Parts: sequence; structure tokens; C-alpha cells
Amino acid sequence: MSFLKVFISWSKARSLIVAKALEEWLPQVINQVQPWMSAKSIEAGKLSIAQISEALETTSFGIICVTPENQRETWLNFEAGALSKAVMGANASAVPLLIGFKDFRTLGAPLSNYQAHLASKEDIRTIVHAINAALPTRREVPQLDAAFEKWWPDLEVSIEKAQAWSPPPGQEVTDSPKSLDKSIDEILQLTKTQVLQFNEISSRLSKVEQMAKGREKFIEEMLKATRQEHEYDPLWRLQDPKESELETVLDVINNYLATRPRLAISSAIATDSGTIEVTTVDALDDEEKAAIAAMARPAPKVEWRIEFKVTGGEPGQAPTS
Repeated sequence: MSFLKVFISWSKARSLIVAKALEEWLPQVINQVQPWMSAKSIEAGKLSIAQISEALETTSFGIICVTPENQRETWLNFEAGALSKAVMGANASAVPLLIGFKDFRTLGAPLSNYQAHLASKEDIRTIVHAINAALPTRREVPQLDAAFEKWWPDLEVSIEKAQAWSPPPGQEVTDSPKSLDKSIDEILQLTKTQVLQFNEISSRLSKVEQMAKGREKFIEEMLKATRQEHEYDPLWRLQDPKESELETVLDVINNYLATRPRLAISSAIATDSGTIEVTTVDALDDEEKAAIAAMARPAPKVEWRIEFKVTGGEPGQAPTS
């Protein structure tokens, strides 16, 4: 007679109650079943991985005893993953048996990806039929159901005991996996939103930086062109360096103003107080003021103070600060 090894996975006290009961009960219903589990310790993690691997090599079916307390346990999820791999990914052959669950909604991932069953009589009957279907020589369904009915009361006692089990004080499950999943999803969504906002800000800063570099290049080219224009002017070359530099700056600013249609009749002049006075018909915006101020800064001899004035109306009208 060939036997079918059924791997029974468990973790923590309530799960162990049902695991032990299944180990004794399954061979009574199906004689060709050989359950495999370890009851050496409540902490199932003390079982060596080598023993687990050896057992899984000859396993064709597995039952994972899941409770609200253990469904997040690393060891239980490790065994579930190894079991799924051992049965070639056939979820129908790796079955989570839910103990202490009212329904499937509070079962979290990754166990929710399997075809789970509640610890009810009909759901366990379904599992028994699935085990029978995995046998090389199947037991006739009428005989199987008769054996199930005969031995069910023995398993029912353990299941009811496990269903009524309460965790010790301080070990209560305070949050359901679904709400934990929801919290994790909210955190991930918030993180994604912050990343998108950061990328948007970075993109805008990059554009501003490119505009600033372009403006600096434009000013540099205008200064260079103005100096080259004056280079062949003997009178300009005889001027005091400060005065020649001032004239260069004024030319650059006036050329800049001339390129703006609404500022075409504007002007920049030097005052006796040593400032550059820029007079326009329309008020300059911050970007235009920054551009004009930057035109004075490249002067190597002196940094000029700039005052902005608006005529406040038609050309020729007295300027106002």
C-alpha cells in the first residue's frame, strides 16, 4: 500500500490543538494518509530547516493551521511558501484551515492567496475529499463519507476547543490583518504622493536653474559684445576704468530694455549719487528687476546700486519711485 504524506503546518498554542488532532484523525478516515508534523515545541521555529526540507520532498498535500494570532508569524508563512513550492504551486494542495475566524475577510496576505477553508464540518469534508483525490488509489466516495461521519465527533471536540480558546492576557490580537493591510496601503500611497510632489518640485527647480543659466549667458554675451564694440573707440579706452565699466553696464541694460516691446521707451542712466536709475513707463516684475540687477554684478571694478522708477503714465511724465 502506497501512502500519501500530508504535511501539517502550525504555529502557537491554538493552532497546535487542531494540528495534533488532525495528525491522529486523518488516518482513521483515510488509511493511506501519513500525516507529518512536529509537536516537540510550541515554538515551531525550533524545528530544523533540514527536517522540514526532508519532509517536504515527499509531501503531496499540506494543511496549514491558521489562527488570528499566528497568521503573521514568519515561520508559518515560510512553511506555507515551502509547501506551495513542494506541491508545484497547486494551491488546491496547500490548504489554509482557518481556526477562530468568522469569515475569510480578516485573512491577510500571503495566506489569502491560497484556497482557504474554515474549520467547519463541510469545509473539512471538502479538504478530506481533496486529499482522497490526490491518492494513487482513491477511496470510493460513499465509503469515504461514511468514515468521515463516523470519526467526525472526535475531531469536532478539538476544533470546538480551539475555537473557544482565548489568548493569554497581553497577547490579544488588537488589529485585523485587513486593517493592517489598509494602513500599509495608506502609507505606501502617501509615500508615492510625496515622491511625485518631490519630483514635481525638482523638475520646477531644474527649469528655474536652466532659465537662470540662460539669463546669465545672455548677460555675459551682451557685456562681451558691448566691450568689443567700445574696444575700438579711442575716447572710451582713455576713460577711467570705473567710468568705462559704468558705460558698459548702462549700454547692456538699455539694450535689454530695448528688446522688451513694452519697455522700449525706458532708459537707464547714471546719477551723481553713484547709482543706476532705471526709468520705465510700466512697472517691472520681479524677474525683470532681477535680470537688470544681474547685469550690473558682472562688472569687475564696482558693483552698482540700482534704483527703479516708473513714470506712472505717458512718456515724458515726471518719474516716481
